[in-house]
Amino acid sequence: MNVLFIVYYLDPSISVGAHRISYWANNLSRVRSDVSVEVITAVPNKIDLPGVKRVHVVPPPKTGSFIIADEGFTWKPALRNYVQQMDFDFDWVIMSGGPFMYFGIANQLKQDYGTRVLLDFRDPFARNPRFNNSFLKVAIKSYFENKFIRAADQIVTVNEQCVELLKHQGIEDDKYSIIQNGYDEMILDTVSTTKSPGSTVKMVYCGTFFDDRNPTNMLRLIGKDEYNDTFEFTHIGRESAYVSGYKEQENVHAPGMLSYPDMLQFTARADIGLIFTSGSVFESTTKIFDYIGLEKAILIVTEGEVRTGNLHAITEQYPLVYWSKNDEVALGEVLNKIRNADLTVSFSKKEDFSRMAGLKKLATLINID
Repeated sequence: MNVLFIVYYLDPSISVGAHRISYWANNLSRVRSDVSVEVITAVPNKIDLPGVKRVHVVPPPKTGSFIIADEGFTWKPALRNYVQQMDFDFDWVIMSGGPFMYFGIANQLKQDYGTRVLLDFRDPFARNPRFNNSFLKVAIKSYFENKFIRAADQIVTVNEQCVELLKHQGIEDDKYSIIQNGYDEMILDTVSTTKSPGSTVKMVYCGTFFDDRNPTNMLRLIGKDEYNDTFEFTHIGRESAYVSGYKEQENVHAPGMLSYPDMLQFTARADIGLIFTSGSVFESTTKIFDYIGLEKAILIVTEGEVRTGNLHAITEQYPLVYWSKNDEVALGEVLNKIRNADLTVSFSKKEDFSRMAGLKKLATLINID
């Protein structure tokens, strides 16, 4: 069976989607040895992918579109031209977003070559609750999303709430499947889980902050005398204005962007993995899976209601999860509990949250199990 992955970004891009699709492409032949995998990408990858027969690089145009702000929109013509020049013999084409607009090539692939197409949306494209899109913008995106889904044979996203946001009237339910993001067990298994010495409780957050995912209350709280000798806070990710104002606190650290293996190693030395969430029910940040794989205590700080949404569904059976509203009073109550707690975690079902578990489901969807 010949499988072609088409994805704008590959590793070592910091995009979560790049990690997901790079893992799938590189390891699909581990699930079934008689599968041949090729990849088309817009951005050259700089890491070895031994499980991929060939990586085709199709550079995007240097100028973007003023009509639709999506890199996939301007990439699609170059992608189409490249495909027409290939010796195209693929049983399945798997595309992953974002960007999303190059998904529009699906119909052409099916008509011209008879291939089957799987679209991995991950997050909703048209009706993402975190984006403050106008009615007109939602309507335009929904028009394209509907066309993409109708053309595809299989649709994949990360949880049930995202399925509901992707559903369009008249499209059969059995076209949709869920594959969670998961942690990369092959990298995680090389990480030392020895915690850093010291008496402080070390909390780590990996990723980006937004207005509705805001650490200000936490940072202000741990700067007070009651907590500054007890807790440390580390942010791994792009420099954040929310954190920069607190860098002078001795218990606040910001090492910046790290590679995925380095991020895992840093997190492994911590006591608690932090999640800041807007409270939208569909959110299922990839960080949660890394924390589970490393068997870390987890603190979820929400702008919504505690123990709700997909984050609660993921962690409901996890041994040590704390929730807090994002205000100083609630955070103070949780931190008081944490500093007197045994933060050791053992979770026998963690493999269910690995990327390999998701890849096996992908293999089933394209009938190679």
